[in-house]
Amino acid sequence: MPSFLPHPFPPPCFRDFLQAARRVSRRKLARIETNPYANELLNRGVEFVTESNETFNSVLEASVLHTGNVGSMLMDEVAHVNERIDGRREEIEALENWKEDMQGVIHGQEDSIVRQGADIDLFKGEVTTLKDLVRALVTKTGELEDDKVHLTRRVSELTGEVRDLQRRCNEPEVRVEEEEGDEVLHRAGSPIIPNRAESPPARLLVRHENRLVPVDDEVIEIGSDEFYQNLGVVRRDTPRPGFVSTPWGSRRQWPALEYDPYAEFVPDSEPNSDTELPDYDDLSDVDPNEIREQNWLNEELVRSALEVVQRIRRDID
Repeated sequence: MPSFLPHPFPPPCFRDFLQAARRVSRRKLARIETNPYANELLNRGVEFVTESNETFNSVLEASVLHTGNVGSMLMDEVAHVNERIDGRREEIEALENWKEDMQGVIHGQEDSIVRQGADIDLFKGEVTTLKDLVRALVTKTGELEDDKVHLTRRVSELTGEVRDLQRRCNEPEVRVEEEEGDEVLHRAGSPIIPNRAESPPARLLVRHENRLVPVDDEVIEIGSDEFYQNLGVVRRDTPRPGFVSTPWGSRRQWPALEYDPYAEFVPDSEPNSDTELPDYDDLSDVDPNEIREQNWLNEELVRSALEVVQRIRRDID
């Protein structure tokens, strides 16, 4: 047995060892892809049968066998390394694919971040617009509050004026000046009528076609001196009226009188007509009862104005 073998075997088992080594080496060579020359050299060392004309040399046979086994082992290791390299390449390719997928996800996240940034800028603009709108609404609300205060104050003033007007219409006694300068007590419902020669003729407010005044006459403002002068126009010596209840409250009931030559106001002619005004020197067609009825209508007008003012004040509150 050669002395260079790493693990010497007893002589009966040496040939079995050689056969096993050749068989393993042939199986390794069968799965290794090599060029034809290298494959022939390796097969020469692992073949089981030698040529018939070749002399057998145990040392040469062992050397060739050892060389074939070592070459087969090396080639097998090379094949194993190549297989591992191929496996690593596949893993690297899988990692490259995963990297590309991750890069796609990252790009998608970046695009989403850009879109969200644009949405945030849009929301900021909308918030700024809403803040401006709220600021404008607050300003408008303040203006409306100021207008409400002003209107409330104005309604209070109008209410006071209407109450003063009503009080002046309903006050029991007033003092008027006589032509001689003496003061006499007189009812508010029957004020002093000035002398016709000292004052220009006035025209009475009449109803015509749902109007309180003719269209060609100037409207008398509530609260003016002329309005107060035209309330309750009768003679000084007219009997005092009595009060009767109506659906709209109590009103004066004037007794029927004869013709009053001192009545100041006379009914107007038909509105928008071309007829001349009646002659104020001739008062034969003047009806004092019609004048008293007109006074009652004027009082109803004042009462209606007071109700309108109170309704406006309730709506504002």
